[in-house]
Amino acid sequence: MNGIPKNWIETSFTDILNIKGGTQPPKSKFISEPKHGYVRLLQIRDFGDKPVPTYVPEENKLQKCTSNDILIARYGASIGRILTGMEGAYNVAMAKVLIPDLIDHRFIYWLLKSNIFQSPILSLQRTAQSGFNKNDLEFINLPIPPLAEQRRIVAKLDALFGHLDNLKAKLNRIPELLKNFRQSVLTQAVTGKLTEEWRVAENIKVGKFTILKELGEVLAGQSPKVSEVNTEGRGEKYITGPEQWDGKKFHKPKWTEFPKRIAPSNSIFITVKGAGVGKTFLGTKAAIGRDIYAFVPEDHINHKFVFYAIKATTAEIITNAKGLIPGLSKSHLQDHKIYYPGKFEQDEIVCRIDKLFSVADSIETQYNSLKDKIDNLPQAILQKAFKGELVPQDPNDEPASVLLERIKGEKGE
Repeated sequence: MNGIPKNWIETSFTDILNIKGGTQPPKSKFISEPKHGYVRLLQIRDFGDKPVPTYVPEENKLQKCTSNDILIARYGASIGRILTGMEGAYNVAMAKVLIPDLIDHRFIYWLLKSNIFQSPILSLQRTAQSGFNKNDLEFINLPIPPLAEQRRIVAKLDALFGHLDNLKAKLNRIPELLKNFRQSVLTQAVTGKLTEEWRVAENIKVGKFTILKELGEVLAGQSPKVSEVNTEGRGEKYITGPEQWDGKKFHKPKWTEFPKRIAPSNSIFITVKGAGVGKTFLGTKAAIGRDIYAFVPEDHINHKFVFYAIKATTAEIITNAKGLIPGLSKSHLQDHKIYYPGKFEQDEIVCRIDKLFSVADSIETQYNSLKDKIDNLPQAILQKAFKGELVPQDPNDEPASVLLERIKGEKGE
Protein backbone atom coordinates (compact mmCIF):
# COMPACT_ATOMS: atom_id res chain seq x y z
CA MET A 1 0.00 0.00 0.00
CA ASN A 2 1.80 3.11 -1.20
CA GLY A 3 1.59 6.77 -0.36
CA ILE A 4 0.16 6.79 3.16
CA PRO A 5 1.25 9.66 5.46
CA LYS A 6 4.34 9.11 7.57
CA ASN A 7 2.49 9.04 10.91
CA TRP A 8 0.20 6.23 9.63
CA ILE A 9 1.01 2.52 9.61
CA GLU A 10 0.09 -0.38 7.38
CA THR A 11 -0.69 -3.52 9.33
CA SER A 12 -2.43 -6.87 8.97
CA PHE A 13 -6.16 -7.14 9.69
CA THR A 14 -5.41 -9.65 12.43
CA ASP A 15 -2.79 -7.41 14.11
CA ILE A 16 -5.52 -5.07 15.32
CA LEU A 17 -8.85 -6.83 14.70
CA ASN A 18 -10.42 -10.22 15.25
CA ILE A 19 -13.65 -11.92 14.20
CA LYS A 20 -16.22 -14.10 15.93
CA GLY A 21 -18.39 -16.39 13.80
CA GLY A 22 -22.11 -16.75 14.41
CA THR A 23 -24.20 -19.75 15.45
CA GLN A 24 -26.93 -21.64 13.61
CA PRO A 25 -29.84 -22.88 15.75
CA PRO A 26 -31.97 -25.63 14.14
CA LYS A 27 -34.95 -24.43 12.08
CA SER A 28 -37.22 -26.46 14.31
CA LYS A 29 -36.68 -23.77 16.96
CA PHE A 30 -37.57 -20.84 14.68
CA ILE A 31 -40.69 -18.74 15.33
CA SER A 32 -41.82 -15.69 13.36
CA GLU A 33 -43.19 -13.52 16.17
CA PRO A 34 -41.45 -11.99 19.23
CA LYS A 35 -41.90 -13.99 22.43
CA HIS A 36 -40.62 -13.82 25.98
CA GLY A 37 -37.46 -15.88 26.33
CA TYR A 38 -36.66 -15.58 22.61
CA VAL A 39 -34.15 -13.40 20.77
CA ARG A 40 -34.08 -12.12 17.19
CA LEU A 41 -31.89 -14.31 14.95
CA LEU A 42 -30.23 -12.02 12.44
CA GLN A 43 -29.63 -13.28 8.91
CA ILE A 44 -28.07 -11.42 5.98
CA ARG A 45 -31.48 -10.83 4.37
CA ASP A 46 -32.62 -8.97 7.50
CA PHE A 47 -30.26 -6.12 6.61
CA GLY A 48 -31.97 -5.62 3.22
CA ASP A 49 -35.29 -4.30 1.95
CA LYS A 50 -37.18 -7.52 2.65
CA PRO A 51 -36.30 -8.77 6.13
CA VAL A 52 -37.89 -11.96 7.43
CA PRO A 53 -37.93 -11.63 11.25
CA THR A 54 -37.01 -14.90 12.96
CA TYR A 55 -36.76 -15.60 16.68
CA VAL A 56 -35.02 -18.42 18.56
CA PRO A 57 -34.88 -19.44 22.23
CA GLU A 58 -32.40 -17.44 24.33
CA GLU A 59 -29.33 -19.63 24.92
CA ASN A 60 -25.81 -18.96 26.20
CA LYS A 61 -24.21 -20.53 23.14
CA LEU A 62 -25.73 -17.93 20.81
CA GLN A 63 -23.39 -15.26 19.46
CA LYS A 64 -24.91 -11.80 19.85
CA CYS A 65 -24.36 -8.30 18.56
CA THR A 66 -25.53 -4.80 19.43
CA SER A 67 -26.73 -2.23 16.92
CA ASN A 68 -23.25 -0.64 17.01
CA ASP A 69 -21.38 -3.83 16.15
CA ILE A 70 -20.02 -4.47 12.67
CA LEU A 71 -20.69 -7.78 10.93
CA ILE A 72 -19.16 -9.19 7.75
CA ALA A 73 -21.06 -11.56 5.47
CA ARG A 74 -19.00 -14.72 5.05
CA TYR A 75 -20.52 -16.73 2.19
CA GLY A 76 -21.45 -16.77 -1.49
CA ALA A 77 -22.74 -13.75 -3.35
CA SER A 78 -22.93 -11.65 -0.17
CA ILE A 79 -19.34 -12.26 0.94
CA GLY A 80 -17.69 -9.11 2.25
CA ARG A 81 -20.93 -7.21 2.72
CA ILE A 82 -20.61 -4.94 5.78
CA LEU A 83 -23.66 -5.01 8.06
CA THR A 84 -24.57 -2.97 11.12
CA GLY A 85 -27.46 -1.32 12.92
CA MET A 86 -29.35 -4.36 14.28
CA GLU A 87 -29.35 -6.11 17.64
CA GLY A 88 -29.76 -9.83 18.33
CA ALA A 89 -28.08 -13.18 17.78
CA TYR A 90 -26.37 -13.56 14.40
CA ASN A 91 -26.14 -16.73 12.34
CA VAL A 92 -23.18 -18.56 10.80
CA ALA A 93 -23.37 -16.58 7.56
CA MET A 94 -21.86 -13.60 9.40
CA ALA A 95 -18.86 -12.84 11.56
CA LYS A 96 -18.66 -10.02 14.10
CA VAL A 97 -15.60 -7.77 13.96
CA LEU A 98 -13.91 -7.46 17.35
CA ILE A 99 -12.43 -3.97 17.57
CA PRO A 100 -10.13 -2.76 20.36
CA ASP A 101 -11.21 0.34 22.28
CA LEU A 102 -8.13 2.17 21.01
CA ILE A 103 -9.53 2.13 17.46
CA ASP A 104 -12.54 4.20 16.35
CA HIS A 105 -15.31 1.68 15.51
CA ARG A 106 -16.85 3.91 12.87
CA PHE A 107 -13.44 4.27 11.20
CA ILE A 108 -13.28 0.48 10.86
CA TYR A 109 -16.80 0.46 9.40
CA TRP A 110 -15.79 2.81 6.57
CA LEU A 111 -12.43 1.08 6.07
CA LEU A 112 -14.08 -2.32 5.63
CA LYS A 113 -16.49 -0.86 3.06
CA SER A 114 -13.59 0.45 0.99
CA ASN A 115 -11.89 -1.48 -1.79
CA ILE A 116 -8.84 -1.82 0.45
CA PHE A 117 -10.79 -4.56 2.23
CA GLN A 118 -13.48 -5.39 -0.34
CA SER A 119 -11.15 -6.29 -3.22
CA PRO A 120 -9.18 -8.99 -1.36
CA ILE A 121 -12.25 -10.32 0.47
CA LEU A 122 -14.20 -10.63 -2.78
CA SER A 123 -11.33 -12.60 -4.29
CA LEU A 124 -12.06 -15.25 -1.65
CA GLN A 125 -15.51 -15.74 -3.18
CA ARG A 126 -14.00 -18.17 -5.66
CA THR A 127 -11.65 -20.00 -3.28
CA ALA A 128 -13.39 -19.99 0.13
CA GLN A 129 -16.59 -21.86 -0.69
CA SER A 130 -17.22 -22.59 2.99
CA GLY A 131 -16.64 -18.95 3.96
CA PHE A 132 -13.54 -17.07 5.05
CA ASN A 133 -11.88 -17.51 8.43
CA LYS A 134 -9.40 -15.58 10.51
CA ASN A 135 -6.43 -17.07 8.64
CA ASP A 136 -7.76 -15.67 5.36
CA LEU A 137 -7.86 -12.17 6.87
CA GLU A 138 -4.25 -12.32 8.01
CA PHE A 139 -3.11 -11.44 4.48
CA ILE A 140 -5.26 -8.31 4.19
CA ASN A 141 -3.31 -5.15 5.07
CA LEU A 142 -5.08 -2.06 6.39
CA PRO A 143 -3.89 1.57 6.65
CA ILE A 144 -4.25 2.92 10.19
CA PRO A 145 -3.88 6.63 11.03
CA PRO A 146 -3.53 8.11 14.51
CA LEU A 147 -6.68 7.86 16.63
CA ALA A 148 -7.35 11.60 16.48
CA GLU A 149 -7.14 11.54 12.69
CA GLN A 150 -9.42 8.48 12.58
CA ARG A 151 -12.06 10.57 14.29
CA ARG A 152 -11.56 13.49 11.88
CA ILE A 153 -11.88 11.11 8.94
CA VAL A 154 -15.07 9.58 10.37
CA ALA A 155 -16.65 13.01 10.88
CA LYS A 156 -15.84 13.98 7.29
CA LEU A 157 -17.06 10.67 5.82
CA ASP A 158 -20.29 10.73 7.81
CA ALA A 159 -21.01 14.24 6.54
CA LEU A 160 -20.11 13.46 2.91
CA PHE A 161 -22.09 10.23 2.79
CA GLY A 162 -25.04 11.97 4.43
CA HIS A 163 -25.07 14.52 1.58
CA LEU A 164 -24.60 11.71 -0.93
CA ASP A 165 -27.56 9.76 0.47
CA ASN A 166 -29.76 12.86 0.20
CA LEU A 167 -28.67 13.37 -3.40
CA LYS A 168 -29.34 9.72 -4.25
CA ALA A 169 -32.81 9.91 -2.71
CA LYS A 170 -33.65 12.88 -4.92
CA LEU A 171 -32.15 11.24 -8.02
CA ASN A 172 -34.02 7.99 -7.37
CA ARG A 173 -37.29 9.87 -7.89
CA ILE A 174 -36.39 10.78 -11.47
CA PRO A 175 -37.18 7.41 -13.17
CA GLU A 176 -40.67 7.34 -11.61
CA LEU A 177 -41.25 10.99 -12.54
CA LEU A 178 -40.24 10.25 -16.15
CA LYS A 179 -42.45 7.17 -16.23
CA ASN A 180 -45.41 9.20 -14.96
CA PHE A 181 -44.64 12.01 -17.44
CA ARG A 182 -44.60 9.61 -20.39
CA GLN A 183 -47.83 7.97 -19.26
CA SER A 184 -49.45 11.38 -18.80
CA VAL A 185 -48.41 12.40 -22.32
CA LEU A 186 -49.88 9.19 -23.74
CA THR A 187 -53.12 9.59 -21.78
CA GLN A 188 -53.52 13.20 -22.90
CA ALA A 189 -52.71 12.20 -26.47
CA VAL A 190 -55.07 9.26 -26.86
CA THR A 191 -58.01 11.03 -25.25
CA GLY A 192 -57.72 13.96 -27.62
CA LYS A 193 -56.65 16.48 -24.97
CA LEU A 194 -53.09 16.92 -26.25
CA THR A 195 -54.37 18.25 -29.58
CA GLU A 196 -57.53 19.94 -28.31
CA GLU A 197 -56.43 23.52 -29.06
CA TRP A 198 -54.82 22.38 -32.33
CA ARG A 199 -58.15 20.88 -33.49
CA VAL A 200 -59.97 24.12 -32.79
CA ALA A 201 -57.37 26.11 -34.75
CA GLU A 202 -57.50 23.64 -37.64
CA ASN A 203 -61.31 23.34 -37.47
CA ILE A 204 -61.11 19.55 -37.07
CA LYS A 205 -63.74 17.47 -35.33
CA VAL A 206 -62.86 15.39 -32.29
CA GLY A 207 -62.23 11.69 -32.95
CA LYS A 208 -64.28 8.75 -31.70
CA PHE A 209 -63.59 5.58 -29.73
CA THR A 210 -63.36 2.48 -31.90
CA ILE A 211 -62.52 -1.19 -31.30
CA LEU A 212 -59.30 -2.46 -32.86
CA LYS A 213 -60.90 -5.04 -35.16
CA GLU A 214 -62.50 -2.16 -37.09
CA LEU A 215 -59.06 -0.66 -37.70
CA GLY A 216 -57.03 -3.70 -38.71
CA GLU A 217 -56.23 -7.36 -38.14
CA VAL A 218 -54.90 -9.28 -35.14
CA LEU A 219 -52.39 -12.01 -36.04
CA ALA A 220 -51.83 -14.74 -33.44
CA GLY A 221 -48.22 -15.91 -33.32
CA GLN A 222 -47.31 -19.53 -33.92
CA SER A 223 -44.05 -21.12 -32.85
CA PRO A 224 -41.93 -23.39 -35.06
CA LYS A 225 -40.26 -26.45 -33.55
CA VAL A 226 -37.17 -25.79 -31.43
CA SER A 227 -35.13 -27.68 -34.01
CA GLU A 228 -36.36 -25.26 -36.69
CA VAL A 229 -34.91 -22.20 -34.95
CA ASN A 230 -31.31 -21.05 -35.50
CA THR A 231 -28.95 -18.25 -34.49
CA GLU A 232 -26.95 -18.23 -37.73
CA GLY A 233 -29.20 -15.87 -39.69
CA ARG A 234 -30.93 -18.46 -41.88
CA GLY A 235 -34.49 -17.62 -42.91
CA GLU A 236 -36.83 -15.08 -41.31
CA LYS A 237 -36.08 -13.26 -38.09
CA TYR A 238 -38.02 -14.91 -35.29
CA ILE A 239 -39.38 -13.02 -32.27
CA THR A 240 -40.77 -14.57 -29.12
CA GLY A 241 -40.86 -11.46 -26.93
CA PRO A 242 -39.51 -7.96 -26.17
CA GLU A 243 -36.28 -9.42 -24.80
CA GLN A 244 -35.30 -10.07 -28.46
CA TRP A 245 -36.77 -7.01 -30.15
CA ASP A 246 -37.50 -3.81 -28.19
CA GLY A 247 -39.10 -1.90 -31.04
CA LYS A 248 -35.80 -0.40 -32.18
CA LYS A 249 -33.15 -3.09 -32.31
CA PHE A 250 -32.62 -6.83 -31.96
CA HIS A 251 -31.15 -8.45 -28.87
CA LYS A 252 -30.13 -12.13 -28.95
CA PRO A 253 -31.65 -12.52 -32.44
CA LYS A 254 -33.05 -15.81 -33.71
CA TRP A 255 -34.16 -16.95 -37.15
CA THR A 256 -36.27 -19.71 -38.62
CA GLU A 257 -36.50 -21.20 -42.11
CA PHE A 258 -39.93 -22.57 -41.23
CA PRO A 259 -41.99 -19.55 -40.12
CA LYS A 260 -45.57 -20.29 -39.07
CA ARG A 261 -46.76 -16.67 -38.87
CA ILE A 262 -45.02 -13.62 -40.36
CA ALA A 263 -45.97 -10.12 -39.23
CA PRO A 264 -45.46 -7.14 -41.58
CA SER A 265 -43.24 -4.17 -40.75
CA ASN A 266 -46.12 -1.90 -39.70
CA SER A 267 -47.24 -4.26 -36.92
CA ILE A 268 -47.68 -3.54 -33.25
CA PHE A 269 -46.53 -6.45 -31.08
CA ILE A 270 -48.30 -7.35 -27.83
CA THR A 271 -47.07 -9.98 -25.38
CA VAL A 272 -50.09 -12.16 -24.59
CA LYS A 273 -48.72 -14.77 -22.16
CA GLY A 274 -46.64 -14.98 -19.00
CA ALA A 275 -45.09 -12.40 -16.71
CA GLY A 276 -44.68 -9.83 -19.50
CA VAL A 277 -48.33 -9.98 -20.56
CA GLY A 278 -49.52 -6.67 -21.99
CA LYS A 279 -46.03 -5.49 -22.95
CA THR A 280 -46.52 -3.52 -26.19
CA PHE A 281 -43.76 -2.63 -28.63
CA LEU A 282 -43.37 -1.51 -32.24
CA GLY A 283 -43.17 -4.44 -34.60
CA THR A 284 -40.98 -5.33 -37.54
CA LYS A 285 -41.21 -7.81 -40.41
CA ALA A 286 -40.55 -11.10 -38.65
CA ALA A 287 -41.94 -14.50 -37.71
CA ILE A 288 -43.67 -14.33 -34.33
CA GLY A 289 -43.99 -17.03 -31.66
CA ARG A 290 -47.10 -18.07 -29.76
CA ASP A 291 -46.53 -15.56 -26.93
CA ILE A 292 -46.85 -12.63 -29.34
CA TYR A 293 -49.84 -11.20 -31.16
CA ALA A 294 -49.39 -8.65 -33.91
CA PHE A 295 -51.96 -5.96 -34.59
CA VAL A 296 -51.70 -4.83 -38.23
CA PRO A 297 -53.55 -1.55 -38.87
CA GLU A 298 -55.01 -0.76 -42.26
CA ASP A 299 -52.69 1.07 -44.65
CA HIS A 300 -54.38 4.46 -44.29
CA ILE A 301 -53.83 4.50 -40.51
CA ASN A 302 -50.64 5.76 -38.85
CA HIS A 303 -49.39 2.55 -37.19
CA LYS A 304 -47.29 4.49 -34.69
CA PHE A 305 -50.42 6.28 -33.48
CA VAL A 306 -52.10 2.92 -32.90
CA PHE A 307 -49.00 1.76 -31.02
CA TYR A 308 -49.20 4.77 -28.70
CA ALA A 309 -52.96 4.32 -28.28
CA ILE A 310 -52.57 0.67 -27.26
CA LYS A 311 -49.56 1.41 -25.03
CA ALA A 312 -51.50 4.14 -23.22
CA THR A 313 -54.25 1.69 -22.33
CA THR A 314 -52.09 -1.33 -21.49
CA ALA A 315 -53.46 -1.43 -17.93
CA GLU A 316 -56.96 -2.00 -19.31
CA ILE A 317 -55.71 -4.83 -21.50
CA ILE A 318 -53.85 -6.53 -18.64
CA THR A 319 -57.03 -6.73 -16.53
CA ASN A 320 -58.27 -9.32 -19.03
CA ALA A 321 -55.28 -11.63 -18.42
CA LYS A 322 -56.52 -14.61 -16.40
CA GLY A 323 -55.23 -17.96 -15.15
CA LEU A 324 -52.16 -19.31 -13.36
CA ILE A 325 -50.13 -18.25 -16.39
CA PRO A 326 -51.74 -14.89 -17.31
CA GLY A 327 -52.88 -14.81 -20.91
CA LEU A 328 -54.81 -12.71 -23.40
CA SER A 329 -57.02 -14.02 -26.18
CA LYS A 330 -57.38 -12.70 -29.69
CA SER A 331 -60.82 -11.28 -28.86
CA HIS A 332 -59.37 -9.31 -25.94
CA LEU A 333 -57.36 -7.30 -28.46
CA GLN A 334 -59.96 -7.20 -31.21
CA ASP A 335 -62.56 -5.74 -28.84
CA HIS A 336 -60.18 -3.27 -27.17
CA LYS A 337 -61.27 0.37 -27.63
CA ILE A 338 -58.94 3.22 -28.53
CA TYR A 339 -59.41 6.89 -29.42
CA TYR A 340 -59.47 7.11 -33.21
CA PRO A 341 -59.16 10.55 -34.86
CA GLY A 342 -58.63 11.33 -38.52
CA LYS A 343 -55.28 10.73 -40.22
CA PHE A 344 -54.28 14.42 -40.01
CA GLU A 345 -54.68 14.39 -36.22
CA GLN A 346 -53.03 10.98 -35.90
CA ASP A 347 -49.92 12.40 -37.52
CA GLU A 348 -50.01 15.48 -35.29
CA ILE A 349 -50.38 13.36 -32.15
CA VAL A 350 -47.45 11.14 -33.11
CA CYS A 351 -45.31 14.21 -33.83
CA ARG A 352 -46.13 15.76 -30.45
CA ILE A 353 -45.57 12.54 -28.50
CA ASP A 354 -42.23 11.96 -30.23
CA LYS A 355 -41.07 15.49 -29.35
CA LEU A 356 -42.11 15.21 -25.70
CA PHE A 357 -40.64 11.73 -25.40
CA SER A 358 -37.41 13.04 -26.91
CA VAL A 359 -37.18 15.58 -24.08
CA ALA A 360 -37.82 12.80 -21.52
CA ASP A 361 -35.19 10.60 -23.20
CA SER A 362 -32.65 13.42 -23.00
CA ILE A 363 -33.33 13.89 -19.29
CA GLU A 364 -33.06 10.13 -18.77
CA THR A 365 -29.68 10.05 -20.53
CA GLN A 366 -28.42 12.85 -18.29
CA TYR A 367 -29.82 11.04 -15.24
CA ASN A 368 -28.08 7.77 -16.16
CA SER A 369 -24.78 9.57 -16.71
CA LEU A 370 -25.06 11.38 -13.38
CA LYS A 371 -26.14 8.19 -11.61
CA ASP A 372 -23.09 6.34 -12.92
CA LYS A 373 -20.82 9.09 -11.60
CA ILE A 374 -22.56 9.14 -8.21
CA ASP A 375 -22.44 5.34 -7.97
CA ASN A 376 -18.65 5.57 -8.34
CA LEU A 377 -18.29 8.40 -5.82
CA PRO A 378 -18.34 6.31 -2.60
CA GLN A 379 -15.20 4.35 -3.46
CA ALA A 380 -13.49 7.50 -4.79
CA ILE A 381 -14.20 9.25 -1.49
CA LEU A 382 -13.06 6.25 0.56
CA GLN A 383 -9.89 5.95 -1.50
CA LYS A 384 -8.99 9.56 -0.72
CA ALA A 385 -9.84 9.05 2.95
CA PHE A 386 -7.56 6.04 3.37
CA LYS A 387 -4.68 7.60 1.47
CA GLY A 388 -4.70 10.48 3.96
CA GLU A 389 -6.01 13.02 1.43
CA LEU A 390 -9.47 13.75 2.87
CA VAL A 391 -8.53 15.61 6.05
CA PRO A 392 -5.29 17.33 7.06
CA GLN A 393 -2.71 15.58 9.21
CA ASP A 394 -1.76 17.05 12.57
CA PRO A 395 1.91 16.56 13.51
CA ASN A 396 0.89 16.70 17.17
CA ASP A 397 -1.21 13.50 16.83
CA GLU A 398 0.25 10.43 18.52
CA PRO A 399 1.72 8.30 15.68
CA ALA A 400 -0.19 5.20 14.68
CA SER A 401 2.90 3.09 15.39
CA VAL A 402 2.60 3.97 19.08
CA LEU A 403 -1.11 3.15 18.91
CA LEU A 404 -0.31 -0.29 17.47
CA GLU A 405 2.16 -1.04 20.26
CA ARG A 406 -0.46 -0.11 22.85
CA ILE A 407 -2.99 -2.43 21.16
CA LYS A 408 -0.48 -5.27 21.13
CA GLY A 409 0.29 -4.58 24.78
CA GLU A 410 -3.36 -4.90 25.71
CA LYS A 411 -3.53 -8.18 23.75
CA GLY A 412 -0.51 -9.42 25.68
CA GLU A 413 1.69 -9.80 22.61
